[in-house]
Amino acid sequence: MRSKTLILALTAFIIAVSAMVAHAETASDLMQKEQAASKLFDDADALLIQKNDDAALVKYNEILNTYPDSLAAPVAMIRIANIQRSNKQFAESIATFNKIVAKYPDTSFAAQAMFNIANIYEETTDMQQAIDKYQEISDKYPNSENQNITNVVSQAKTHHDNLQNSVTLIKEKIKQREERIVKLKTYKMPPDQLEKMMVDNYINLVDLYSMVNKKNEAIKCLEKALEEYPNNDNKILIINKLKGLHNNE
Repeated sequence: MRSKTLILALTAFIIAVSAMVAHAETASDLMQKEQAASKLFDDADALLIQKNDDAALVKYNEILNTYPDSLAAPVAMIRIANIQRSNKQFAESIATFNKIVAKYPDTSFAAQAMFNIANIYEETTDMQQAIDKYQEISDKYPNSENQNITNVVSQAKTHHDNLQNSVTLIKEKIKQREERIVKLKTYKMPPDQLEKMMVDNYINLVDLYSMVNKKNEAIKCLEKALEEYPNNDNKILIINKLKGLHNNE
């Protein structure tokens, strides 16, 4: 009986020791992975400082592929998105920021990523999309205890209100521009002078439409300019704007 009890005790002891060793090995492995990821990150940042974006991207992506759960991973994703944005790869940058939101939903990384997406919409003069995204930040994190998230929400609210005011002004300008185009057609002036003024107003109106996401109105406006003045001096510009709108550029 004693022998059986002793064997059981020894077995329990061995299991406990094995668990401790396994845990130690796991912690050690984790530490090594974090150090390796950190080293890659530092190397990538050094390349970024040297303005070697392509080489830096390789390093940042290596972190995501090899150490996806490391502490360096979310910051590497932010770096990638920022490089894409600086290279005017706006769709790619937004996609990368959205991956951050999906993978780290309740963190300041996600809040900042959403804010950066709104910034990109604002930068590309897609005012309504920017307004909606800033509002989404406030709705997603209404009472966060994370100070970093609270700061982002505060900034989002400020940007939202400023943009909302800007959109109101733009809509007023659209109305004024539309009325001006109608009035211009009643003026008596040399045809070439009227053509220039009309085409300039059409182009300005298109730019205003684009700011408030009125794509269909912008397309119709450009088509009307080409229809009324098929040989105007800005024909190439108008055609390029039409192509951009049809291709969602």
